[in-house]
Amino acid sequence: TLSSSSAASDVYKRQDKECTLALKVLNYKHQSWPQSVRNLWNEFEVIRNFDKCEYVLQYYDFIEAGKAIDERGKERTVSYIVMEYCEYSLLNLMNDIATEESVQYIFTELLKAVSQIHSWGFYHWDIKPDNILLTKDYKLKIIDFGFCTDRVAGMAGEKVGTVNYNSWESLLGKEFMNE
Repeated sequence: TLSSSSAASDVYKRQDKECTLALKVLNYKHQSWPQSVRNLWNEFEVIRNFDKCEYVLQYYDFIEAGKAIDERGKERTVSYIVMEYCEYSLLNLMNDIATEESVQYIFTELLKAVSQIHSWGFYHWDIKPDNILLTKDYKLKIIDFGFCTDRVAGMAGEKVGTVNYNSWESLLGKEFMNE
């Protein structure tokens, strides 16, 4: 069952007897095939650094399986990531859970999550409602580490992540972090 779709990938819910998983499958709509596979692999490699982080969606496997024909008629290798499944996206829940207590809870959990990621020397660069999921028990999980880096140097003044969620300093090309 298709769970969500973006420019870079489609995510499917996969239910078996023992558990529910998500499959993040590459699509090639906006990037070249080699770049798309490289980006997906890089995301998988970054996520492996967070295998003990309760706030990061767990990735279990990177698989290249079989061939498929893309929308341009070209044969491509099907690449996907097997990952933890979450019931809810923050974006979809924002209207349903907008009580003061729920907003405080989510904001507090988000601050803990970002703090933990930064304490390990990584920077997400694309925190937004689309990239925050919640388990069926309402545990916060951050996703989409495609822009994640383990450095700040060289990032100052660059436009990274989703433009609508960038800091004003980044949009103006100014330095926004001093260590």
